[in-house]
Amino acid sequence: MSYKRMITAVICVMLAAVILTLGCGNPAPESVDTGNTDLWHLEFDKRIELNPNDTLAYLQRGYYYMYFKNDYDNAITDYTKAIEIDPKYADAYQSRGDTYYYAKGDYDRAIADYTKAIEIEPEDFTNYAKRGLAYSKKGEKGKAEADYIKAQQKALQE
Repeated sequence: MSYKRMITAVICVMLAAVILTLGCGNPAPESVDTGNTDLWHLEFDKRIELNPNDTLAYLQRGYYYMYFKNDYDNAITDYTKAIEIDPKYADAYQSRGDTYYYAKGDYDRAIADYTKAIEIEPEDFTNYAKRGLAYSKKGEKGKAEADYIKAQQKALQE
């Protein structure tokens, strides 16, 4: 590997680490006290009951299950429901991929979800970086490096 490619790969790995550290933001619905996460699911349940096609409510409830309850199966179920409602919902693919990657260690499914998110939103560099990490975990260094370089290119375009 050339020196330039090695530096590029290192920068992309660092960029991916920052992305992963920042996480998904605050999944709290606006009407709920952010200090009491135990009540959040009630708000999400109410929103879904009122509108069973509310993809954002499923996504946010998935965040709640993933990041606050460590309930990964329910997180995956909610992300999958959001995808069933809107097959072009890149955030749901990315979030489900995150759950497969971090919580389940299922790198193949994570790669599949990040790939689908890339197909939907090819300009979003985060999915390239995350897919690169999953490829790296599988020992597929060439594919990982290619994704890190692509992530860096996309990030510089923003």
